[in-house]
Amino acid sequence: MGRFLRFLTGFLSGMAFGTLLALMWAPHTGLELRTRLEERFLLVFEEGKRAAEARRRELLQQLEDASRVRRD
Repeated sequence: MGRFLRFLTGFLSGMAFGTLLALMWAPHTGLELRTRLEERFLLVFEEGKRAAEARRRELLQQLEDASRVRRD
């Protein structure tokens, strides 16, 4: 149990230290950073939706082509 307690103490101390450093050196305020992250997320999400739709159309076309070949 002693090893686990030392590990947990070190882990939590490291997390606290990392959080402190991140807060001190953050390039933007919290609100500005959240706004930028949200905008970035929405852009990536929209790009993913476009890529998924393009892939869906491609797969449907392949399915139609394969169905046409089987009928012939």
